[in-house]
Amino acid sequence: MSAARPSEGERADPVRCVRASGTFVGHARRRLNKVELASIPMTEPHEFASVLQFEQPQPAPVRVSPSERYAILTALLRELRAAMPEPGFIGVRLYGSDFDVQLSAEMLAADVLVTHAPLQLLPTLLQAGRRDLVVFHHDLRADGLEQGRNEFAAWLVAPTPAGLDGFSDFVGRSGFLQGLRGLAVERAGAEALEAAAARPDLVRAPFGAGAGA
Repeated sequence: MSAARPSEGERADPVRCVRASGTFVGHARRRLNKVELASIPMTEPHEFASVLQFEQPQPAPVRVSPSERYAILTALLRELRAAMPEPGFIGVRLYGSDFDVQLSAEMLAADVLVTHAPLQLLPTLLQAGRRDLVVFHHDLRADGLEQGRNEFAAWLVAPTPAGLDGFSDFVGRSGFLQGLRGLAVERAGAEALEAAAARPDLVRAPFGAGAGA
């Protein structure tokens, strides 16, 4: 599926954005990955009670390990750069508590920022006149204590014509994105972007009536 290309009038809007999103239901081919589960050292009753407070029923299963989650993001970064060599900014959502997993060189690049809420950084970048801003937003679960729906969204904000063409090519060629269930490529404006930034827990939050008009 290719990213929808806006009209010439829409291309002139600096806060116009495109979101490609879907739900991860597993890889097309089965593969073996190290589980990387670790037990929390607990001996006292109050320690068990404290951890119990984090447990909530989750409809989405754990489908990746912490290392595999970073491997998916690294592969997406490589695919993005192949299709879009000079993005103005790349934000990647840090999700989970797997801080002992080594980040790849791609995720440590000078123009990549790994943070818990990358969408909230976009207003400042837009005010500075930056274009072709890309954000990978997700809630891929890698641990039973993590909450999420295994959803993934790739955003392109304030696209230039060349950036939009590159992003469209990236979405169309990415095996991971094309494998997402219910993959949808949607256009939206500033209001939808603000709503998404306000609710980082909702990766595929609907844009709402008129948000993408």
